Amino acid sequence: MLPPSSRHAKASAIRPTSAWVRQGIAALLGGLICVGASAEFIDGAELNRWSEAYERQRQGLQSAKDGRDILMFMGYVMGVWDATLGDRDFLCTPDDFASMQMYQIVAKHVRDHPEKWGLPADYLIREAALRTYRCKNKN
Repeated sequence: MLPPSSRHAKASAIRPTSAWVRQGIAALLGGLICVGASAEFIDGAELNRWSEAYERQRQGLQSAKDGRDILMFMGYVMGVWDATLGDRDFLCTPDDFASMQMYQIVAKHVRDHPEKWGLPADYLIREAALRTYRCKNKN
């Protein structure tokens, strides 16, 4: 067993001090501020770039650099679709609707309308969805 003086020294070395806590909180807040400051506007041109990577992957032509763009495309499309179009009063998808269909609908819409690439990406996603699955009997 360690003498009392060495046990106390080891315990205080492991226990966080108020300086550690302050530094940890400052680092956390700094990180959160940096994440918020780096948020950027996603436009149709960026969505198109992501969708091109997605299309290359579907065709088996994906490059090593496409991975991030594919994930960004799929995540962004899914997020906007779910967040803004989940209301069955406006959007009537078939019962067997799959996420792959959603990605293909959005990719085609963005590719077919380069004149809209300056618009917000979320607008283009909603537009693609409503052009394809707008409820006919409600709106």
